[in-house]
Amino acid sequence: MIITELKDVHKRYHLGETQVKALCGVSLSIAEGDLIAVWGASGSGKSTLLNIIGLIDEPSSGTLKLNGHEVGEMPDNVKTDLRSRYMGFIFQNFNLMPILTALENVMLPLQVQGVSAAEAKEKALNCLQSVGMERFALHRPDKLSGGQRQRVAIARGLVTEPKLLICDEPTANLDFENAERVMDLMCELNQKRGITFLFSTHDTRLIDRVKRIVYLEDGTIVKDERA
Repeated sequence: MIITELKDVHKRYHLGETQVKALCGVSLSIAEGDLIAVWGASGSGKSTLLNIIGLIDEPSSGTLKLNGHEVGEMPDNVKTDLRSRYMGFIFQNFNLMPILTALENVMLPLQVQGVSAAEAKEKALNCLQSVGMERFALHRPDKLSGGQRQRVAIARGLVTEPKLLICDEPTANLDFENAERVMDLMCELNQKRGITFLFSTHDTRLIDRVKRIVYLEDGTIVKDERA
């Protein structure tokens, strides 16, 4: 089953009088159960592609479908609901709420969905344990290292057990041991629960573990291959 499909997607930004072409005619289908790495140099359009697929940004032209429904004409509240129910996000810059503890940050997506505080707390603690952060559950982000904050962000992305988990450089701030631990967890979720993963990465440790690699260069897919 195809979860997300892009056809001839372009994205252009205007910086003063200069037009920047971030994506140039990208067509891509993501099937349920895929484990995909988007590989490319800095500035190749990886983050832009992930933001469009995640309904955070909109294409300048082209079409995007989610579960067979075209997204372009949907109201913003419908897009927000789809994003909340079907997607999880792991950002390179963490995007944690500074006034909340690690536990509260991980609970937040569940509470937005209307899950009770008790159930949200139990699931959040389980996710923090799975990434080795249960001892830091009551710490706020400013009391955590970069690698620790990334692990909290990963737990938050996993807590809703989304159909599609979108990850922008998910292991960029992790040492080898923790990166391997996170990848083991993600591969297990992909294999046993069918969660679909889409990564942008420069990390060869991820490349060796994925099912599919999409190579992006200057906003264009130059190769799409199965591992």
